[in-house]
Amino acid sequence: MAGTLTEIIDNGGLRSQREGINSDLTRVFKVAGLTGGTGAEAETEAISGFPADNSAYGIAPYANLRKFSHSFEWQNTAKTEGIVTVRYRTPSNTRTQTGAPGDRSPIITWGTQLESRPLLKDFTTPTPKVVVNTAGQPFDPPPTTLVGVPYVEVTVWKTSSQFTGTVVPLIAQCPIVNSGSFTIDGVAFSARKLLATVERAEKEFEDTETYYRVSYRFLINNDTWDLKLLSYGYYENVGGEWKPIVDTEGSLVTRPYPLAPDGTKESDPSNAGAEMTFLPYRVVSFTGLF
Repeated sequence: MAGTLTEIIDNGGLRSQREGINSDLTRVFKVAGLTGGTGAEAETEAISGFPADNSAYGIAPYANLRKFSHSFEWQNTAKTEGIVTVRYRTPSNTRTQTGAPGDRSPIITWGTQLESRPLLKDFTTPTPKVVVNTAGQPFDPPPTTLVGVPYVEVTVWKTSSQFTGTVVPLIAQCPIVNSGSFTIDGVAFSARKLLATVERAEKEFEDTETYYRVSYRFLINNDTWDLKLLSYGYYENVGGEWKPIVDTEGSLVTRPYPLAPDGTKESDPSNAGAEMTFLPYRVVSFTGLF
């Protein structure tokens, strides 16, 4: 800026401010040492290079406010000194970026969603226990509970060829889990801890190019998205043959009975059945998503 800028504190230098999502701030400055002149040229010199945001003068939460208006009044006839009143406020859309869409940084949002899940493990003790009734048998049907599932959403811009070549085949397979380590916003997730879906894919036209704004949602499971079930049933596998499970009196059991890893019934019905692991989702490399 041409001239010397001094904030006027004792004359309403900090006129007003509102904290929160939408913040507003007015600052008043005296500008001196201008070369002077007449008409619009003089004012142009006075406001040229004036800070586009409040970072040079403000403190949190006002340092990130953007200038959206100013007014100017001269203090002498030579037009070498004046008063500048500048208003700053929260950008109308802090998620908007300029420049070529393909060069923009991803928009990243972290959050948690609630889901209803069967209650299979009890974490009352440091070592999780199987949820059973007082007789040591599983509930039928199992009880359910609400669990918080963390997620991260990522929005990126794809060219038409990238969209048809990468995203469209992905949509056909979703939901999918990552086959190897994958990093989002500096956080690395090992294999099968991310369950990905494509939430939106919007077609946009900018200048002469066509882009797709693609939003992915990644649900996070620190224990992996493998499905782990306890083995129970009404039959056991004895020597390759299925035989009905009977109780100590020789009657058919009326509830699923815990099974050992080899498919035979557990010797003690209070034992948990063998834990089995299944892969309910396609396992895909996430390379090239961003």
